[in-house]
Amino acid sequence: SLVSHSQGMRHTTTLFGIEPNLAPCQPDTDTRLQKSGTVSLLFKQEGIQYFQQKKFLASVRCFTKALLHQPQSQHREMSILYTNRSFSFFKLSQPHHALFDIEFALEWDHSFSKAYLRKAQYLVSCGEYGSAAAVLEVSCRITSHSSLHTSHHL
Repeated sequence: SLVSHSQGMRHTTTLFGIEPNLAPCQPDTDTRLQKSGTVSLLFKQEGIQYFQQKKFLASVRCFTKALLHQPQSQHREMSILYTNRSFSFFKLSQPHHALFDIEFALEWDHSFSKAYLRKAQYLVSCGEYGSAAAVLEVSCRITSHSSLHTSHHL
């Protein structure tokens, strides 16, 4: 399933030949909303709906638009959007595009464990079992490290 949090990036305009302006999703793009990340959230929610309907190309387009409207200061949300779009690419049988996006997700938030799990999944689909195992090891270290820090909080 896709992650449902919210945040974004700008260099995705025509990445992989996906033109955001051709997307079927068209939330209201009032400028006040654009600056707050609300438009990004609307595109993200629509992308998740398309994904659930197995309309993966429409999902990619919505996540691309969400990335364009997402404030770049929100690193976790940028990571989530790239992770979501990568999973849509994976469902479109485009594991190399999925790997490309998951690398961006990890650049935005290197502690996002779901991104590591997706990366391992994509590597396995490409027959790169050793690399997938290494990614899972990193994910385990990050997960255990973060749970050590959060276990002391109520």
